[in-house]
Amino acid sequence: MMPRAMLVSLPALALACTLVACAKEETPPEPVRPVKLARVSVGETGAMAVFAGEVKPRHESELGFRIAGKLVARSVDVGARVRKGDPLARLDPSDVALQAQAAKAAVAAAETEYEFAKAEFERYENLHDLKFVSASALDQKRNVMNANRAKL
Repeated sequence: MMPRAMLVSLPALALACTLVACAKEETPPEPVRPVKLARVSVGETGAMAVFAGEVKPRHESELGFRIAGKLVARSVDVGARVRKGDPLARLDPSDVALQAQAAKAAVAAAETEYEFAKAEFERYENLHDLKFVSASALDQKRNVMNANRAKL
């Protein structure tokens, strides 16, 4: 009888499990999120307006300097009368001094290159007279010497 009781109880057990599994579970409600509130009120604000634009002077004078540099001093006030030759502004002399120093160094380097090329040419000229170098090599040294002379 045991086996027969098992045959009846097994389908009943399966049916009970199916009904329990299909039962709808109640989900807990989502918690209410807190909200920040603010009261709107009329307040005093300053009259402020923001505009995009470009500011241009009423009168514009195009001034030019012979050299570029930083403006150190302005010798003339607005509305003052000036005559030809009056200094209007003074530029920072350090920029000009650096440019002059660089130019002197470039001249010294060019002189050294020319002296070296001249000595090379003279050596090759002596070697050419003794038939140790070709005329082409001598011409090449002459061209280098002339190019370095032109840099001066």
